[in-house]
Amino acid sequence: MKLKPIDEWMEEKNTAYYKSPSTKIYDDFSTYAQSEKGMLARANAQAFCKWASENKKNKYNILETGVGNGAFAYAFLDEIRKIDGKSKEKILNKINYTLADFSAPMLEKAKLQNAAFKKFCNINAVLFDASLSDALKSGEISEDTKKLGTYDYIRCNELFSDLPAKLYANIDGEISQVLMDDKMQAELEPLSSSLDDIEAKMILSLPENYFIPINRIAVNSCAFFSSLLNENACMDVFDYGFYFNSDFVIPPDMWNMSIVREYGGQWTIDLNFIYLSLTLSSLGKNIKIERQKDYVQNVIGKKLSISDDSGLDYEETDGEFEEDDSFYHMQIKN
Repeated sequence: MKLKPIDEWMEEKNTAYYKSPSTKIYDDFSTYAQSEKGMLARANAQAFCKWASENKKNKYNILETGVGNGAFAYAFLDEIRKIDGKSKEKILNKINYTLADFSAPMLEKAKLQNAAFKKFCNINAVLFDASLSDALKSGEISEDTKKLGTYDYIRCNELFSDLPAKLYANIDGEISQVLMDDKMQAELEPLSSSLDDIEAKMILSLPENYFIPINRIAVNSCAFFSSLLNENACMDVFDYGFYFNSDFVIPPDMWNMSIVREYGGQWTIDLNFIYLSLTLSSLGKNIKIERQKDYVQNVIGKKLSISDDSGLDYEETDGEFEEDDSFYHMQIKN
């Protein structure tokens, strides 16, 4: 049984998965981005249009990173097109939309998916690996990075839970690292890599015996992308993970079995929004985190329940529903 840190498995498996021309991501898993009703994309587009109406510009530069097959971009732009049809003030033709992904096959699919919008706005594509943020942090600028500009809005959906992360556990007040084999069978070993104060204190403050991801690459990537924001701009992150104490209600053994998941050969790990919030705030970033359903409800001004009809989606309801999933919205403001 070959045991390795989870980040090494993720780098190996996810690179092969996303760079394969035969990968069909939404045949392997569902996301709110490509759901039939598109409640998330609709709310996201409505929020952007409201911001644009309050911040009038001749051009709006938008970056979507980790675009996959381009479904989230399509739904967002299509909702803006519909909003334009009911408004005197047109926004779509002022948009420069940049699609960014580290997978050339995925980027080609995204360009094809959104080709119809080229008659309304500018659509650009850039090959970019969000996991290279450590190199970016140290000042190493690639040719692809030079193609990125500054942006009035940055958006991404279920990107950062795909980036390699390490996994730890608080066992009797001592931190251990979690290793896995290629079947996701876990073993603990004494801590071999160093943790900074924020990481160590956070792990020890959380319930014992739970596997806790440290998404360092995701933090560095968020910090890098947010550095590209223009004045009064923001970045929206939609992803799967945990943040509130109520997320720890399930028993540790059930939590530990599901913290890392495999879909069609791809490995994904929960995004630790507690860690992101603490670390990005320490870097001076203005952070807001809420449940994704609350974000959608607040934008559209209606109560929602979680729909089971067509994959991951929300539906309007007149009732009072308290159920929640584990999808979060994090906003980083400049």
